Amino acid sequence: MKLRKIISTLVKEFINENRENVDQLLDKINKDGKQSLTYDEKTYLKQFGDDNIDPGLEEWIFGDDDNTYDADGNKLLYDEYTGDEDIFSNDEKLKRVISKHLDKDPFTNNADWGGGYVWRLKGKDNFVGTFLYLGDDELVVLKRTLDGDRYDDEEIKYIDDSRGLYDFFRKLYQ
Repeated sequence: MKLRKIISTLVKEFINENRENVDQLLDKINKDGKQSLTYDEKTYLKQFGDDNIDPGLEEWIFGDDDNTYDADGNKLLYDEYTGDEDIFSNDEKLKRVISKHLDKDPFTNNADWGGGYVWRLKGKDNFVGTFLYLGDDELVVLKRTLDGDRYDDEEIKYIDDSRGLYDFFRKLYQ
């Protein structure tokens, strides 16, 4: 019986927390109109209505992490880059944006990829083919071949900003 009460309390707290966030957005609409909502805030309200809230989006919108703001104090988008936003300022966001556009999650292992995050673009396995590699402050398209018992990586494209990233996505799907 105690477990049921604890679970019930936790669920109520969770619902009330979401409700407070929604109320905050509804107040914003009442004060400044629906057009004042950001894309992320509209997405959050839709997720709330569908009972399918992305906790990461919720934390992004209502949290105060410095990584969620630009230099002028404006809230950045959750899973898209704008203008000259530094793609390397937030690794989690960069992984999320890439995964969204490629419609796949990255893989990693220290033995073959040195702990970097990798998305397979072409190839049959996670070792040989064409890959998008995210390491420490580097994003590179690599063509990896096997030469005897060692890998040979050829850098095809180095991506260092949001324009280069979106150009890469655009060309990938042409």
